[in-house]
Amino acid sequence: MQHVTIKEIAKALNLSFSTVSRSLNDNYQISEKTKTLVRDYASSVNYIPNLAAKTLKTGISNSIAVVVPFLSSPFFVDFFEEITMLFSKTDYNVILLQTFNNPIKECEALDVAIQNRVAAIIISPVHDDSNCSKLAYIQKQVCPVVLFDRTNHRLETHKIGVRHEREIAIAAKQLLKQGCKNILLLCCKGIGANDARIAGIRSAFLGKQEPDYSWAVVEIEYNHPNEDLKKQLLRPLKEQKEGLCYDGIIATTDTLTTKVLPLLLTDEGMLADCAQVIGFSNTAYARILNPTWTVFTQPSRQMAIKCYETILELINYRRLQINPAYNTVFLDVIPG
Repeated sequence: MQHVTIKEIAKALNLSFSTVSRSLNDNYQISEKTKTLVRDYASSVNYIPNLAAKTLKTGISNSIAVVVPFLSSPFFVDFFEEITMLFSKTDYNVILLQTFNNPIKECEALDVAIQNRVAAIIISPVHDDSNCSKLAYIQKQVCPVVLFDRTNHRLETHKIGVRHEREIAIAAKQLLKQGCKNILLLCCKGIGANDARIAGIRSAFLGKQEPDYSWAVVEIEYNHPNEDLKKQLLRPLKEQKEGLCYDGIIATTDTLTTKVLPLLLTDEGMLADCAQVIGFSNTAYARILNPTWTVFTQPSRQMAIKCYETILELINYRRLQINPAYNTVFLDVIPG
C-alpha cells in the first residue's frame, strides 16, 4: 500500500500543496482552523512524514530500527553489537532507539522509525500490550516487525526468545537440589513474562509441603536500571512471614542480578548465612562477585542472529508480496 502524500491530502481537501505542508509544520502563516482541518484529515488517513522522500524514490530506506528498553543492560548491548555487525555485511544500516521501559517513549521511538522509512523494525517491547495497535499497523502497512526477548506481546508476528517457565523451573530445581527450602524469585514488574516465571517456580515446588518449603515473588518496578531500588525491594520483603530467611534467590534480569541482589545480600536478616543465588545475566563480572553465585547467560547473540535471518526473509517476502506464516522461536539459556 502506498503511503499518503502531501499532494494527495491537498487534492482531497482542495488546498494547495504549500498550504498543507505549512499546516503540517505548524507555520504561523496558516490559520488554526486550516491547520486543524489538515491535521485531522492527515491523521484519519495515517499520513506519516517522509524524511527520506527527497532522496529515495521507493519511500523505503536501507535502515533497520532496533528498539530496546535501555542500553545500560549488558543483554541489550550484546544483542545490539551482534546485530549491527551482521547487518554491516549487507546494504542495511542499523538505527538504535531506546524506550527506557516506557510505553510513551516506545510510541515515540516507533514514530521515529516510521518517519525514517525503515525497512524493518526489531523490538523488545515494554510489556505484553504496549503499542499493540501501532505495531500491527506498522506491520501491515509499513514494514516487517520482529519481536525478541519479551515474546508474550499480543502482536501476531515472528518472535524470538526463551521459555521463561522452563528456565525458572530449572533454576529453582537446582536450588532445591542444593538444599534450599525457602526461595525468593525477583522479577521486573510489568514486562509480561512474569506469569510464565511464576508458573516455573510453582512447578519446581510440586510435591514440596509447607511449612518445610516455601517460595515468594517480589516484582521490582524500574524504568531505568540506574534507579534507586532499595526501598522497593525491602518493603515487600519485610511484609513476608516474620522471621523467614530465604536460603535461595533467583534474579530474572541483568538489572536485578547486578543492581538489586547486592542490596539484598547486604541487608541483615533477610537471607540465610549460606544463601544460594542464581542470576540471569550477561554481565561478565557477575561470576566473580562476592559472595559468588551461579549465573545463567541469556542467549542475546543467538537471538540477534535469528532476528537478522528472519528480517532478511521477511523483507524479501514483502518484496515478492508473499504473506508469511508467523512463528515463535525459543532458544536455550546457558546455565553457569
